[in-house]
Amino acid sequence: MAPTYTERYIPKIKTEAVTCSGAATVTTLTTGAGSLTAPAIVCPTDADTGLYWNGTNLQFGVDGSLRAFWSGNGLNTIRYGSTPARMYGYSANGTDEAPTATTDGKFLFEFAAQGHNGTTFAPSGFVRFRQDGAISGANCPGSVTLVSRNSSGGALDCVVCRASGTTEIKLGLAHQGSTLGFYNTTPTTKPTITGSRGGNAALADLLTKLAGLGLLTDSTS
Repeated sequence: MAPTYTERYIPKIKTEAVTCSGAATVTTLTTGAGSLTAPAIVCPTDADTGLYWNGTNLQFGVDGSLRAFWSGNGLNTIRYGSTPARMYGYSANGTDEAPTATTDGKFLFEFAAQGHNGTTFAPSGFVRFRQDGAISGANCPGSVTLVSRNSSGGALDCVVCRASGTTEIKLGLAHQGSTLGFYNTTPTTKPTITGSRGGNAALADLLTKLAGLGLLTDSTS
């Protein structure tokens, strides 16, 4: 005769380790604090990747050197060693099981900001990463675009940094600084042109000042 079982609730169990080979449901799970190199909740095959508490925030540690956490300032990442902290956005055509190459013009990743209009959140502006040319060997050329939104909700491409190295100013440029230089010339203040218009003095001074800004090379005689 097969045995019968009665469901029992045990209020609290204290143990050094718990291994679950199937699904489990708990109301509250309390662990030790853990650390970056020895997280409290870990991946079974990677002992230094998992969750831990640093005394202020719940942290996610990866390989004992990278940690990410949410705070009052938003999402934070900290990396130790020579490799910088990064945030990646991956994009491909096809499916997860069978990805295929992306194509020229494809939007690859965006950082987007939204504000509240009193009813719901609405897009405000974003930084867009876009493929800028065909795949070349193992390389994916890309551009970075700074996009603003006007009061009508229209998206406006303001600045585009192209794969060629060219920076494009798509809309009006209002220089707010006190110095300016072109073509790798040391920036200088706004020039004042002097000299008589009746002769060549004013023209000579103009050419000198424009050359000082880097806008031309004065080879006149």
